[in-house]
Amino acid sequence: MELNLKNITFKKIEGTFIENSPVPVIIHDDECILYINKPVLELLGASGKEELLLKRFLDLIYEDDRDSFIKMINSVKEEDKVTFSTEFRIIRMDSKIIHAQINSLKTSINDRKVILSFIKDLTAFKSMEQALREMEEKNKKIINNPFIGLYLSTPEGKLIWVNKTFSDMHGFLSPEEMIENITDIGEQLCVNPEDRKRLIALLKEKGYVEHFEIQSRKKDGSHIWLLLNAKAIYDKKGYLEYIEGTNIDITNRKLAEKALEESEKKYKSIFENAVEGFFQTTPDGRFINANPALARMYGYYSPKEMIEEIKNLNDHYVNPEDRKRMQQLYERDGYIIGFETQFYRKDHTSIWIRMNGRAVRDDSDNIVYYEGTAEDITDRVEAERVLKESEERYRAVIENSNDGIVITKGGIFLFVNKRFLDMFGFKSEEEVIGRDILSTVHDDDKALVRSLYKKREEGIPVTSQYEFKGVKKNGEIIYIEISVGEVFFYGVRFIIAFLRDISDRKQLEAQLLQSQKMEAIGQLAGGVAHDFNNILTAIIGYADLIDMKLDKDDRLKYYIQQILTSANRAAQLTKGLLAFSRKQIMHLKPVDLTGIIIKFKGMLSRIIGEDIEVNINLKEEKISVIADPLQIEQILMNLATNARDAMPDGGTLKIEAGYTDIDEVFIKKYGFGKTGKYAYISVSDTGVGMDEETKENIFNPFFTTKEVGKGTGLGLSIVYGIVKQHSGFITVESNPGKGSTFTVFIPVANDEKEEIVDHTDFEFEKGYETILICEDDDGVRSFMEEILKSAGYNVLTAKDGVESIDKFNRYTKIIDLIILDIIMPKRNGIEVYEDIKLIKPEVKALFISGYPRDVLERRAKTFNGMEIITKPITPHKLLKSIRFALEGEKHI
Repeated sequence: MELNLKNITFKKIEGTFIENSPVPVIIHDDECILYINKPVLELLGASGKEELLLKRFLDLIYEDDRDSFIKMINSVKEEDKVTFSTEFRIIRMDSKIIHAQINSLKTSINDRKVILSFIKDLTAFKSMEQALREMEEKNKKIINNPFIGLYLSTPEGKLIWVNKTFSDMHGFLSPEEMIENITDIGEQLCVNPEDRKRLIALLKEKGYVEHFEIQSRKKDGSHIWLLLNAKAIYDKKGYLEYIEGTNIDITNRKLAEKALEESEKKYKSIFENAVEGFFQTTPDGRFINANPALARMYGYYSPKEMIEEIKNLNDHYVNPEDRKRMQQLYERDGYIIGFETQFYRKDHTSIWIRMNGRAVRDDSDNIVYYEGTAEDITDRVEAERVLKESEERYRAVIENSNDGIVITKGGIFLFVNKRFLDMFGFKSEEEVIGRDILSTVHDDDKALVRSLYKKREEGIPVTSQYEFKGVKKNGEIIYIEISVGEVFFYGVRFIIAFLRDISDRKQLEAQLLQSQKMEAIGQLAGGVAHDFNNILTAIIGYADLIDMKLDKDDRLKYYIQQILTSANRAAQLTKGLLAFSRKQIMHLKPVDLTGIIIKFKGMLSRIIGEDIEVNINLKEEKISVIADPLQIEQILMNLATNARDAMPDGGTLKIEAGYTDIDEVFIKKYGFGKTGKYAYISVSDTGVGMDEETKENIFNPFFTTKEVGKGTGLGLSIVYGIVKQHSGFITVESNPGKGSTFTVFIPVANDEKEEIVDHTDFEFEKGYETILICEDDDGVRSFMEEILKSAGYNVLTAKDGVESIDKFNRYTKIIDLIILDIIMPKRNGIEVYEDIKLIKPEVKALFISGYPRDVLERRAKTFNGMEIITKPITPHKLLKSIRFALEGEKHI
């Protein structure tokens, strides 16, 4: 079997030492790998030889080592060297890096120069090498620690080994010099040889010793204090072989302790009998000394008990960060003054203490200890806490108050709360503090506020509560109710005031007053219209009767027509009064506003002159509302007429309609309204405009700005009444010289469709039935009796509710229909009808009234299927309604 690689043929090497060698072997040339044995696959993590064959050997070399590898190959080519060896890092198939030693041999196979390379994995060796280096470095740092002396000695006291720090502590030039000269530690180094014996005894007993303090002798004979830790090392037979230990020079600390001891003797009397607590503590948190006052402060019976129990002061600070901060101050400044912190007592309660102290340093400027005084300030801190909480509570009340609160002196703002800032539109206290209090008062009320404030400051009794107009930062006027009092701070008198924005209340009061006024006028107008309708019924009725009896060519017919014309004009006037008082009967149904406006556009030319330009803007193709179309036309007519009169020299009339929403902003602005979707009609003109007084009275009946004889003053009041009957709203925006805009809002129609009854006209027929007329007005009653008798009816009459029931009881069987005036003395028409139904449930009735709408709303069930006619009544209308009632048809 032969292997063909790049047209070079090698004989099979199975069974040779290369194939069977446990050492990885690669045969390669400058370009690629030509052969590998199985150990190479394992070394490089390859699954088969095909992964490596024909690849460049260079690609297996770690990137940082490739330049060295190339140099080696080139060197081998140029020199006559046959073998060579070097170390490289190789990349395995899984990308891991291994360290390898490559031993190579130049040779020829089939006349081709190749390199036979044997690879040795050095990865484990290299890792061990690195670990040993790190361990040596660590041990070196420990041995050369400049603060810790290390030594090994025999049990008998001969030094075996010491580090340089230990020899330096004792004044020797080198460890070797010290080992050579010190043959008995106990006699030569220990100031007190018994300390050495005590150390050996403890080692034999416990095997180790910690924090053993011993005084040692230096080479020059001076003494040092050492803090020693030692450990006994035993051989396999259990004999003490040697002692190893560490030493720290604590000479400075011992000197400090000695100095403190001497200082204690000097100041012991003051220290023991002082009221304040005295302390001396080490930087690591141990008490060196304390007086009885400090011990009592911390809840201990004696300083000794406290010093023994408190091993670390850090554990007794309620906030351990306080001690760190205190130590930073000692380190930076060398002292503390008035340092306050909270400390745990023996019983785990806490106290507040105030400390003054200084840091005591040695010759090397190291802090040896702290000393100072401590004062129990728990009562003061608690009082401050209670005061602070009280202040915070009052501040919270002030800041969250619904009233604006200010404190002033000499007419100047010294304090204002957040509500005051919000009330007057300020963003921060800086905008107000230091300003004159009158800067937020309207000019109309400055004199009032100034006078009351001055008298109060002078001690003159004045009212403590009043109202004034305020001015916000943006110039907006608001109404303020103020309550004023006095407050004292540190014996100084200040003026305190509580302010409440009552603008909404004022607006509601004005609206209520206006509503009550309009209601009273409406009641008056409705009453006048009702009584007037009774009179007109007689006038029109009898005039109609005369007209019916006269020949067509009779001269008196002209006079009768003039009477009827004037009476009908008077009837229209009563309709206006009824519209304003909202007692006119309405026929509400879904209608399209756009259609009504388009139809009305054709009538405008007859209302306004040619010098007025008309613009109509319909926002929607169809605007559906629930309304009486005739009344909507009346609204447009009256508003257009009003606009025309406001533009005597011509101008522009604009009518716009669409949908809109009434929201809380609208309600807050105008003081009325109900949220929801509405249709709107706005009528604008470019006329003379109106002042505030005119706008306030514009909807009052008989109010007019026109000359005498040129207006009734009912146009806009009729609009107002119609809008209210439609459950709508009307607003007016106007300024002198800038025209006016009236906007009417009407609820939109829902999906329900109102049934519209089509009444077919019929030929008048006379009757023969018996009818009971119940009417309190003599003229109206006589007129109806005359008409009915002329038409062939049998007639009974009654002038009040009691007589009506009495007549019905007497003639129950022959009465076919009762005509009832809704408003009558003693018993009204509704009550009479309800009593009569108990006697004869099938009885038919016809109601008449001047203003039945309010009664209809309260007694809707009573009129279900009943005929209703309104005054003034014509003979034709009366007779037609009677036939409808008798024949069971409803007349609208």
